[in-house]
Amino acid sequence: MKINVRLVALALVVAGIFACAQKNNKTAPLPEPVNGKVLIADIYLDANDVCPLCMRYAQVCLIEGNGQAGFSDALTEAFTQKSYGIVKGKISKTGKPDPETVKLYAQLAKKMGAKYLVMPVLYCWSERRGTALSSSQPARVGFHIHIYDPETSKEIWGGDFNEEQEPLSENILDVQTFISRGGKWVTAQELAKEGVMKLIDKFQKAQEKSAADTGN
Repeated sequence: MKINVRLVALALVVAGIFACAQKNNKTAPLPEPVNGKVLIADIYLDANDVCPLCMRYAQVCLIEGNGQAGFSDALTEAFTQKSYGIVKGKISKTGKPDPETVKLYAQLAKKMGAKYLVMPVLYCWSERRGTALSSSQPARVGFHIHIYDPETSKEIWGGDFNEEQEPLSENILDVQTFISRGGKWVTAQELAKEGVMKLIDKFQKAQEKSAADTGN
């Protein structure tokens, strides 16, 4: 029986490409939660321009239908990637967050062994119109994150993120961000995850400075 050398070579090439694709598609192992566990409270959607938790100004826009779910996924992915464990739980109280809401969530976080309580407030969620290569309207997100100590119910850090993606031609000084995004138009969830990661970095630096100042 004659063997078609060309067909065999082609089959080997296709098999190699498929194997590489399968290898690249494997999910990377999640990092160990070395920074402790966090309880992420239910996301509060706010159309007002003042945060109910810190009373600071917030830039609002229309929160589109998938905003709450997309922001929840972004929070989970970012904290997990930053080596925090995620615990989940709910309280019976609903509505605008206030000191009583924080206290109830802090008690739940303590009961579940969480080191931190995260209270997120979403003000803006506008999805990208178009594709990663061509967009008629870029993604925009805006939110506050407040982090509390479950032991005391006291806020230990808070930060905000509000950004609408800009093309490199409009902000040539931000070339590093352009490169880190792969030169593409990101989705609102990708932009939100990026924002949460930046806020976590700021929180960790603040914690390190506090520890250095107190000698702990």
